[in-house]
Amino acid sequence: MFWSAKHRGSGRRTSVAALVRDNERVTQRPTLSEIRAVTQPPEIVNRANSEHWLGIPYFRRVSPYLTRWFIVWGMSPNSVTFVMMAVGASAAAALLVPGVIGGLLAALLAQLQMIVDCCDGEVARWQQRYSPVGFFLDKVAHYLAEGTD
Repeated sequence: MFWSAKHRGSGRRTSVAALVRDNERVTQRPTLSEIRAVTQPPEIVNRANSEHWLGIPYFRRVSPYLTRWFIVWGMSPNSVTFVMMAVGASAAAALLVPGVIGGLLAALLAQLQMIVDCCDGEVARWQQRYSPVGFFLDKVAHYLAEGTD
C-alpha cells in the first residue's frame, strides 16, 4: 500500500518513512494513489476545521498532482509554504492589472494559492517532517496571503 523503493545497494525494499529517516533521497516518482494514501488520511480529509469549504470537493482532489512534483523536486515543506506565499502575493499583484483580465488572473492565482496551501502539509506528511517552525511559517503564510488577496 505505501510507496517503497529499493534500499541503495542492498536489494531489499523499504518504506518511504525509512528512507526519510536514513536521509536518503528518493529518486523515483510516487503514484497519485500512493501520495493520497500517505498524505490524505481520513483524519485529515474529514476534519471539522478544514482549510476551506472547497477543500474536500476540489482542492484535495487537485493537490496531489502538485504535491507529486514538489516531492520529486526534493522540496521541503517550508519551501512549498514559501511558494504558497509567492503565489498569494502574485494574486494580489494581479489585481493591479486593469480590466476583467486582472480580476480573472487574481481569482485563478488565489485558487492556485489555496491548492499549494494543501501541498505543504502533504509534503510534510510524505517526508514525515514536522516542526514548530513549519507550523508557525504556515500560519504566517496564511495571514500574508489572505491579507494581500
